[in-house]
Amino acid sequence: MDHLLSPQGGSWWPNEIRHINLPDRADMTLELIKLKGADYSLVYFTGHGYYSGQKTDTVLELKHGVEIESKALLTGVGKQSIILDCCRVIIGTLALEKSMAKFAASGLSLNPENCRKAFDKAVEDAPGTQIITHACKINETAGDDSETGGVYTHRLLRKGYEWAAKQSPTWGGPKVLSLVENHDLAERQVRTDSQGKQNPTILAARTGPYLPFVVSA
Repeated sequence: MDHLLSPQGGSWWPNEIRHINLPDRADMTLELIKLKGADYSLVYFTGHGYYSGQKTDTVLELKHGVEIESKALLTGVGKQSIILDCCRVIIGTLALEKSMAKFAASGLSLNPENCRKAFDKAVEDAPGTQIITHACKINETAGDDSETGGVYTHRLLRKGYEWAAKQSPTWGGPKVLSLVENHDLAERQVRTDSQGKQNPTILAARTGPYLPFVVSA
Protein backbone atom coordinates (compact mmCIF):
# COMPACT_ATOMS: atom_id res chain seq x y z
CA MET A 1 0.00 0.00 0.00
CA ASP A 2 2.87 2.38 0.79
CA HIS A 3 4.17 1.94 -2.75
CA LEU A 4 0.84 2.83 -4.37
CA LEU A 5 0.45 5.96 -2.24
CA SER A 6 3.97 7.14 -3.05
CA PRO A 7 4.74 9.34 -6.10
CA GLN A 8 6.79 6.50 -7.61
CA GLY A 9 3.81 4.16 -7.29
CA GLY A 10 1.50 6.56 -9.12
CA SER A 11 0.09 8.58 -6.19
CA TRP A 12 -3.06 6.51 -5.79
CA TRP A 13 -5.78 7.95 -3.59
CA PRO A 14 -6.44 6.00 -0.34
CA ASN A 15 -10.05 5.39 -1.40
CA GLU A 16 -8.76 3.64 -4.54
CA ILE A 17 -7.01 0.97 -2.47
CA ARG A 18 -8.82 -1.90 -0.79
CA HIS A 19 -7.01 -4.19 1.67
CA ILE A 20 -8.79 -7.48 2.28
CA ASN A 21 -7.54 -9.72 5.09
CA LEU A 22 -8.66 -13.36 5.21
CA PRO A 23 -11.82 -12.90 3.12
CA ASP A 24 -14.51 -15.47 2.44
CA ARG A 25 -14.84 -16.55 -1.18
CA ALA A 26 -18.11 -14.61 -1.47
CA ASP A 27 -16.47 -11.42 -0.17
CA MET A 28 -13.59 -11.84 -2.61
CA THR A 29 -15.95 -12.44 -5.51
CA LEU A 30 -17.88 -9.28 -4.62
CA GLU A 31 -14.68 -7.20 -4.57
CA LEU A 32 -13.67 -8.58 -7.96
CA ILE A 33 -17.08 -7.68 -9.39
CA LYS A 34 -16.49 -4.08 -8.27
CA LEU A 35 -13.26 -4.03 -10.28
CA LYS A 36 -15.17 -4.63 -13.49
CA GLY A 37 -16.08 -0.95 -13.54
CA ALA A 38 -12.44 0.19 -13.37
CA ASP A 39 -10.35 1.23 -16.36
CA TYR A 40 -7.31 -0.26 -14.62
CA SER A 41 -6.91 -2.50 -11.58
CA LEU A 42 -3.98 -4.00 -9.68
CA VAL A 43 -4.53 -7.13 -7.60
CA TYR A 44 -1.79 -8.13 -5.18
CA PHE A 45 -1.88 -11.41 -3.22
CA THR A 46 0.51 -12.66 -0.58
CA GLY A 47 -0.05 -15.77 1.51
CA HIS A 48 -0.38 -19.52 0.98
CA GLY A 49 -0.44 -20.83 -2.54
CA TYR A 50 0.17 -24.02 -4.47
CA TYR A 51 -0.08 -25.25 -8.01
CA SER A 52 -2.83 -27.75 -8.88
CA GLY A 53 -1.99 -30.04 -11.76
CA GLN A 54 -5.62 -31.08 -11.96
CA LYS A 55 -6.81 -27.48 -12.33
CA THR A 56 -3.64 -26.39 -14.17
CA ASP A 57 -3.68 -23.21 -12.14
CA THR A 58 -2.16 -21.66 -9.03
CA VAL A 59 -4.55 -22.01 -6.09
CA LEU A 60 -4.55 -19.25 -3.47
CA GLU A 61 -5.59 -19.83 0.14
CA LEU A 62 -7.71 -16.87 1.25
CA LYS A 63 -7.90 -18.29 4.75
CA HIS A 64 -7.99 -21.74 6.34
CA GLY A 65 -10.30 -23.92 4.29
CA VAL A 66 -11.09 -21.23 1.72
CA GLU A 67 -9.30 -21.33 -1.64
CA ILE A 68 -9.62 -19.60 -4.99
CA GLU A 69 -7.94 -20.23 -8.33
CA SER A 70 -5.72 -17.42 -9.53
CA LYS A 71 -7.55 -17.19 -12.85
CA ALA A 72 -10.65 -16.16 -10.88
CA LEU A 73 -8.86 -12.85 -10.21
CA LEU A 74 -9.08 -11.96 -13.89
CA THR A 75 -11.97 -9.55 -14.35
CA GLY A 76 -11.96 -9.75 -18.14
CA VAL A 77 -12.68 -6.02 -18.25
CA GLY A 78 -10.26 -3.12 -18.68
CA LYS A 79 -6.53 -3.32 -18.01
CA GLN A 80 -5.26 -5.37 -15.10
CA SER A 81 -2.03 -6.33 -13.35
CA ILE A 82 -1.90 -9.29 -10.95
CA ILE A 83 1.06 -9.92 -8.65
CA LEU A 84 1.12 -13.23 -6.76
CA ASP A 85 3.71 -13.62 -3.99
CA CYS A 86 2.52 -16.95 -2.70
CA CYS A 87 4.23 -17.47 0.62
CA ARG A 88 3.31 -17.06 4.28
CA VAL A 89 4.41 -13.47 4.93
CA ILE A 90 3.17 -10.10 6.01
CA ILE A 91 4.62 -7.65 3.47
CA GLY A 92 7.59 -5.97 5.11
CA THR A 93 8.19 -2.24 4.71
CA LEU A 94 11.94 -2.37 5.35
CA ALA A 95 12.79 -2.74 1.66
CA LEU A 96 10.62 0.22 0.78
CA GLU A 97 12.01 2.37 3.59
CA LYS A 98 15.62 1.71 2.55
CA SER A 99 14.91 2.48 -1.08
CA MET A 100 12.99 5.64 -0.19
CA ALA A 101 15.92 6.77 2.00
CA LYS A 102 18.30 6.22 -0.91
CA PHE A 103 16.02 8.24 -3.17
CA ALA A 104 15.84 11.10 -0.66
CA ALA A 105 19.62 11.11 -0.34
CA SER A 106 19.94 11.60 -4.08
CA GLY A 107 18.59 15.12 -3.67
CA LEU A 108 15.77 14.61 -6.18
CA SER A 109 12.13 15.28 -5.41
CA LEU A 110 9.03 14.08 -7.17
CA ASN A 111 5.76 15.85 -7.85
CA PRO A 112 2.89 13.58 -6.73
CA GLU A 113 0.43 15.21 -9.15
CA ASN A 114 2.77 14.83 -12.11
CA CYS A 115 3.53 11.23 -11.09
CA ARG A 116 -0.17 10.43 -11.03
CA LYS A 117 -0.62 11.99 -14.47
CA ALA A 118 2.34 9.99 -15.79
CA PHE A 119 0.94 6.77 -14.30
CA ASP A 120 -2.53 7.37 -15.76
CA LYS A 121 -1.03 8.24 -19.15
CA ALA A 122 1.00 5.01 -19.14
CA VAL A 123 -2.14 3.00 -18.37
CA GLU A 124 -3.99 4.80 -21.15
CA ASP A 125 -1.20 4.16 -23.67
CA ALA A 126 -0.95 0.45 -22.87
CA PRO A 127 -3.23 -1.84 -24.87
CA GLY A 128 -6.09 -3.59 -23.09
CA THR A 129 -3.99 -6.40 -21.71
CA GLN A 130 -3.47 -8.24 -18.45
CA ILE A 131 -0.18 -9.03 -16.72
CA ILE A 132 0.27 -11.79 -14.14
CA THR A 133 3.50 -12.27 -12.20
CA HIS A 134 4.35 -15.25 -10.01
CA ALA A 135 7.04 -15.28 -7.33
CA CYS A 136 8.26 -18.69 -8.52
CA LYS A 137 7.82 -21.41 -11.13
CA ILE A 138 5.47 -24.38 -10.77
CA ASN A 139 6.77 -26.87 -8.19
CA GLU A 140 8.96 -24.22 -6.49
CA THR A 141 8.54 -22.45 -3.17
CA ALA A 142 8.56 -18.68 -2.74
CA GLY A 143 11.28 -17.46 -0.38
CA ASP A 144 10.56 -15.49 2.77
CA ASP A 145 12.77 -13.23 4.89
CA SER A 146 11.88 -12.48 8.51
CA GLU A 147 12.87 -8.82 8.13
CA THR A 148 11.85 -7.86 4.60
CA GLY A 149 8.97 -10.24 3.89
CA GLY A 150 8.54 -12.08 0.61
CA VAL A 151 11.80 -12.25 -1.34
CA TYR A 152 10.09 -11.48 -4.64
CA THR A 153 8.13 -8.53 -3.22
CA HIS A 154 11.30 -7.19 -1.61
CA ARG A 155 13.26 -7.31 -4.85
CA LEU A 156 10.36 -5.97 -6.94
CA LEU A 157 10.06 -2.86 -4.76
CA ARG A 158 13.77 -2.36 -4.23
CA LYS A 159 14.64 -2.64 -7.93
CA GLY A 160 11.79 -0.28 -8.78
CA TYR A 161 12.93 2.38 -6.34
CA GLU A 162 16.56 1.99 -7.29
CA TRP A 163 15.48 2.67 -10.87
CA ALA A 164 13.52 5.75 -9.74
CA ALA A 165 16.52 7.08 -7.81
CA LYS A 166 18.55 7.13 -11.04
CA GLN A 167 15.97 9.12 -13.00
CA SER A 168 15.91 12.90 -13.42
CA PRO A 169 12.32 14.14 -13.85
CA THR A 170 13.63 17.54 -14.96
CA TRP A 171 15.35 16.03 -18.00
CA GLY A 172 13.27 14.50 -20.77
CA GLY A 173 9.94 14.53 -18.96
CA PRO A 174 8.26 11.76 -16.94
CA LYS A 175 9.87 8.33 -16.79
CA VAL A 176 7.91 5.08 -16.50
CA LEU A 177 9.08 1.60 -15.47
CA SER A 178 6.56 -1.00 -16.55
CA LEU A 179 5.62 -3.99 -14.42
CA VAL A 180 7.25 -6.21 -17.06
CA GLU A 181 10.54 -4.29 -16.89
CA ASN A 182 10.43 -4.15 -13.08
CA HIS A 183 9.73 -7.90 -12.92
CA ASP A 184 12.69 -8.63 -15.20
CA LEU A 185 15.02 -6.70 -12.89
CA ALA A 186 13.65 -8.47 -9.79
CA GLU A 187 13.58 -11.91 -11.45
CA ARG A 188 17.29 -11.89 -12.18
CA GLN A 189 18.14 -10.86 -8.62
CA VAL A 190 15.81 -13.42 -7.01
CA ARG A 191 17.21 -16.18 -9.21
CA THR A 192 20.78 -15.19 -8.27
CA ASP A 193 20.04 -14.85 -4.55
CA SER A 194 18.33 -18.25 -4.42
CA GLN A 195 21.04 -19.93 -6.53
CA GLY A 196 18.42 -20.88 -9.08
CA LYS A 197 15.97 -22.40 -6.59
CA GLN A 198 13.35 -19.64 -6.98
CA ASN A 199 12.54 -18.42 -10.48
CA PRO A 200 9.79 -15.78 -10.79
CA THR A 201 7.66 -15.93 -13.93
CA ILE A 202 5.41 -13.53 -15.82
CA LEU A 203 2.53 -13.81 -18.26
CA ALA A 204 2.30 -10.79 -20.54
CA ALA A 205 1.93 -9.82 -24.18
CA ARG A 206 5.01 -10.29 -26.34
CA THR A 207 5.32 -6.59 -27.07
CA GLY A 208 4.58 -3.37 -25.19
CA PRO A 209 3.80 -0.77 -24.20
CA TYR A 210 3.10 -2.45 -20.89
CA LEU A 211 1.19 -1.36 -17.79
CA PRO A 212 3.22 0.79 -15.35
CA PHE A 213 4.47 -0.03 -11.87
CA VAL A 214 6.92 2.76 -10.97
CA VAL A 215 7.00 6.34 -12.27
CA SER A 216 9.27 9.37 -11.88
CA ALA A 217 7.99 12.84 -12.72
